[in-house]
Amino acid sequence: MTGLTTAQWHAERIATDLVNQVPCTESFVALLTSVGVTDEAAARAQGLSVAASEAWVAASATLRRQNLVREAYAPVPGAGDKQFVTSE
Repeated sequence: MTGLTTAQWHAERIATDLVNQVPCTESFVALLTSVGVTDEAAARAQGLSVAASEAWVAASATLRRQNLVREAYAPVPGAGDKQFVTSE
């Protein structure tokens, strides 16, 4: 990763992959349940899959919002760092 653009790209890919996996894991847990498997570990894993996908969607959105900072810096390339610009 070399900067914001690549971070956004990676986070978006992870989010997309996880979101796309949720229906698969839901189907698998449903299949296990249909054949009498009552182990709570699979259901817990399914819940964690959903939580992970939601977390990565949120992380991706947070990184996209950082474009505001990039856009603000663009017309003032000589601006100071975050601490300098936001102090006082």
